[in-house]
Amino acid sequence: MAPNSTIWKDSLFSGKSWGLPLASHVAAMLALSTALNIRIMKHLLIVAHAPSPNTLKLREAAARGAGHEDIENVCVTVKAPLEAGPEDVRACDAILLGTTENLGYMSGALKDFFSLYELNIGFSLP
Repeated sequence: MAPNSTIWKDSLFSGKSWGLPLASHVAAMLALSTALNIRIMKHLLIVAHAPSPNTLKLREAAARGAGHEDIENVCVTVKAPLEAGPEDVRACDAILLGTTENLGYMSGALKDFFSLYELNIGFSLP
């Protein structure tokens, strides 16, 4: 039996739970998406500092792997740390970070990305 569309919409999109546990919402969402043949696109953001040809090859390999035809429903965006902004972080479902190792620490460009993220979003990454 399909869930009542009003309850479905209210419970998933307005935060009302109607007394149902989260697992019930997830199960209902999966059942409905399967019944309607809806594919949910996920967005992967690759933020990688690639100052050399070898690190650029590594970043490109990660993007090719994530966008491989065997992996369904994943949209891949690749940006350098100084090009990525808060809107990119908010729009993605997952982030893949790449950096060179400089004296045991991440690159300055990736560190700037974290600093700008903290400043513009209002909280820091764990």
